Amino acid sequence: MIYGYARKSSEIQKPMLLKNIEELNQAGAEKVYCEIASESREEKQALNELIAGLKSGDEVYLLGFNHLSRNESEVKSILEEIKARGAETKVLTK
Repeated sequence: MIYGYARKSSEIQKPMLLKNIEELNQAGAEKVYCEIASESREEKQALNELIAGLKSGDEVYLLGFNHLSRNESEVKSILEEIKARGAETKVLTK
């Protein structure tokens, strides 16, 4: 299955989040997880739910690594979790 994930850090960015969801759907994401959450991993409930449900062969579409985190080591950790579940990550570029 192809999943999408989009995150913004504040309600002010909600219009951009909605645009991101549309872009992920147009790219072929069958289900999009999205949220407004800070950098704290504990606050990223949709991301945690997405990762927990991944199966081998699934794909996760992102519009940029910054949707996972702005912290490089946390991005690497999340990507390793996704890979450990047998899923692939694809960053969509314009």
